[in-house]
Amino acid sequence: MATIIIVLLAVVIIYLFYAIFGGKSESEPAAPAQPKTSKTSAKPKAAKPKQQSKSKQAEAASAKTSTEDKSEEVTALSNPKTGEEAPVPNNYRFAKRWIKEALVEEGLLPKIYKNNELDDAANEKVKGALGKLVAIKKYQA
Repeated sequence: MATIIIVLLAVVIIYLFYAIFGGKSESEPAAPAQPKTSKTSAKPKAAKPKQQSKSKQAEAASAKTSTEDKSEEVTALSNPKTGEEAPVPNNYRFAKRWIKEALVEEGLLPKIYKNNELDDAANEKVKGALGKLVAIKKYQA
């Protein structure tokens, strides 16, 4: 009797893994629908040449800002004292000690938080402080 229950449980678990990871998700069919809408929106622009030139200017301006954003995106921080480089942490718990100390030195945080002190309010403060630290030139790698 116990072996039957174990076998049925294994089958259910395997089915769940297949349904979650192996099967097609609902977001995949939505992705091809987006290019179709952009093609249809391009047709009315082609019909009006004055709007097309304005849209080209707008696209060029947005392309310039998007390339500037990508070039300015900082993926690593550099310790100005030792020269050590570390990736920008997604979570305060995984940040290196010198990054935590830099947050306090720059006045972005009042103290170095312990892991058990991190609640939702502290996490929001830390995320904002990390964003400001990344913007400081002396810490950019």
